[in-house]
Amino acid sequence: MNKYNYDPLLSELLEEIEDGVIELEEDIYIIRKTEPVFDNYRPILDYEYDDILDGPCERMRVSWVLKEMEDMNTDK
Repeated sequence: MNKYNYDPLLSELLEEIEDGVIELEEDIYIIRKTEPVFDNYRPILDYEYDDILDGPCERMRVSWVLKEMEDMNTDK
């Protein structure tokens, strides 16, 4: 299975969850790489708390974002 290095972004997300900035049940807006890096997988590049009006984004539950990054992370 192909993997992607989510270490920096994953650390940031986990810290924000731990600090109570965001909760697992909340939705955030993720920005994905435009082109797939392998197969059809377009990795998460960043996330925002509010909808991004000037670019494509995807609304996702924080728990789903966390699971995707943990499952796809190269450090597993």
